[in-house]
Amino acid sequence: LSDAGSVVNLASLFTNRIALALAKKIDDTWLNGDVGKSINGLVDEDSAGNTVTAGADNDGSDLAELVGKIDNRASNTAWVVSSEGWTHIMKASVVTQSTVIGDRVLPVVMGAPVYRVLGLPAGTLGLYGDFSMATAVVTHRNGLQVAASEHAGFRKDSIVFRGIQRFGLVNHDAQFVAKLEDGSSS
Repeated sequence: LSDAGSVVNLASLFTNRIALALAKKIDDTWLNGDVGKSINGLVDEDSAGNTVTAGADNDGSDLAELVGKIDNRASNTAWVVSSEGWTHIMKASVVTQSTVIGDRVLPVVMGAPVYRVLGLPAGTLGLYGDFSMATAVVTHRNGLQVAASEHAGFRKDSIVFRGIQRFGLVNHDAQFVAKLEDGSSS
């Protein structure tokens, strides 16, 4: 019991923590790959000619060029950016809108929502494209499974929690994605 008399739900706390850790792992695998599982990251799968170097003028011309690089059949586009990429696109004059997705208000650049991620490698400011056309993700129908055992930790008077999430991922059509590289490091 806490000082306020409420019970702390350890299972819920653990579920939230394991879900966040698994989401980070899935994002890292999606963007950077996993050599041990023979998965190529989307950043490295970038189609030849689908890379733009960020300009220093912040007029949005590099972003417009990036939008023009992807396959014209793309229809569900979005931006995925690093913290540095976020700064770059926020300085551009093309950011004038926002949209509400769920309970979040997201900036919109050239008609597409912008998401910040932690998994982009150094030198990559962001990706733009139709990620549903470039990547297939499959998760087990039971989703995240959490189990607790009082028996495993009995000798130490503790409870042991285990979380399992099964997923499959393949980056299969990089022509639907373009990459914005940092121009200041070249």
